[in-house]
Amino acid sequence: MLLHGQILNLDRTIEADSVNMSKKIKLAALLGASFYTFQQTTGFINEALNYDVTNYLPKDYILVLSGKYNITTSEGAIIQNLGYIHLRYRDNDTRKLSLEPFTQYQWNTTIGLIQRYLIGCNLRVRIFENAKADVYYGVGAMFENEDWNYKGVTDYALIPANAPPPGDR
Repeated sequence: MLLHGQILNLDRTIEADSVNMSKKIKLAALLGASFYTFQQTTGFINEALNYDVTNYLPKDYILVLSGKYNITTSEGAIIQNLGYIHLRYRDNDTRKLSLEPFTQYQWNTTIGLIQRYLIGCNLRVRIFENAKADVYYGVGAMFENEDWNYKGVTDYALIPANAPPPGDR
C-alpha cells in the first residue's frame, strides 16, 4: 500500500459584515478580473479571473466555491493557461471537530497538466481561535486522477512507464 501526503490550503472565506448578517445574508461573493495587453515586438495579452462564492447554509455550515483562471498569449500562441475550480462543504468555524468534504478540477497546460481531479474528505480540528486569528488542523483522504502531456519532456527517461504513447499525448 502506497500513501502520499499533500497540503491543502483554503484561505479564510468571505466574511459578511454584521449589518448584512442581521438581514440573514445567504450568499457572499468576491470577484477579481484583470485584462492587460501591450505591444512590443509582438502583441502580448493576459487575462485573469479569481472568484470566491460562499453560500451560508442552516446549522452553521457553508458551501464555498472558489477558483482561478489565467491565460497569457502572444501573437495567438498560448504562453500560459492554468486554473482550478474548488468546491468545499464545511463548518462555519463554530465546531471544534467537523468533516470537510471537497472536490477540485485543475489544469496547467504550461507544465503539461491537462487535467487533475480531486475528491476527498478531511477531519477539521480547531486548535486556536480568537478575534484576529484562527488555526485549524486537518487530516483526511482523497482520490486524485491526473492526465499529463509529455510533449515538452526532452529526456525520455523522465517520462513514466505508464504514460500514453507519443502520438496520444
